[in-house]
Amino acid sequence: MSKPKILTLDIETSPHDAYVWNLWGDNVSLSRLKTPTKMLCWAAKFVGEKPVYRSFRDPDFLPLLREMLNGADIVVTYNGSKFDMLHVNREFAEADIPPARPCAHIDLLAVVKKTFKFPSNRLEYVAKVLLDIHKLDTGGFGLWPAFMKGDEKAQRLMQRYNVQDVRVTERLYLFLRPWIKNHPYAGGQVPEIDDYEEPYECRACGSRSQTLHRPRRTRCYAIRVLECKDCGHWHDGKRRKL
Repeated sequence: MSKPKILTLDIETSPHDAYVWNLWGDNVSLSRLKTPTKMLCWAAKFVGEKPVYRSFRDPDFLPLLREMLNGADIVVTYNGSKFDMLHVNREFAEADIPPARPCAHIDLLAVVKKTFKFPSNRLEYVAKVLLDIHKLDTGGFGLWPAFMKGDEKAQRLMQRYNVQDVRVTERLYLFLRPWIKNHPYAGGQVPEIDDYEEPYECRACGSRSQTLHRPRRTRCYAIRVLECKDCGHWHDGKRRKL
């Protein structure tokens, strides 16, 4: 196995659209929700390669994102554990798209919170202090409604903003790499897992019809990844110590 493919990912979402009685402290019930949030666009970049951008208007918006996630050995985000990846999973489920292949996930916000004590943990602040680089100025909330209405200028600015966030995330990851405890194994010396005759069963439905995918990486192990051909469930097989 060669060295891992490391994917940095950032998404942008729409605001909820709802009826409200007050501007402050209003508890919005589901009966007052007109349109829930959705992913508007995403940008992703394999370390060392050019960024890829797609908006929800593109026909390959979700399939291409799943393809890129399936090709990654490590995904890097900023607040992805509580935001980006949860929205991605919801979009896949709502579109009846199977989940992406499991892989290691490094959430840089979690690294920053656990390792440092900055006055602010926002990406804009941390990237400026550590790298003297900035996120792109959007001009405020108005960019999001303009983008959703199809304003071409807003669409170009959103693309630049989204892609810049992914570039900032990549540079911050490379800077913070020495500080990331339990970083997944990133070397190329991964042993083969001789398990092609193994009678694997799906842990979700019991089917023995399984597709064997390349191993995923942890800090200490290479672990066979299996995909059930019947129900689409992903699960782990045999492992080898790195």
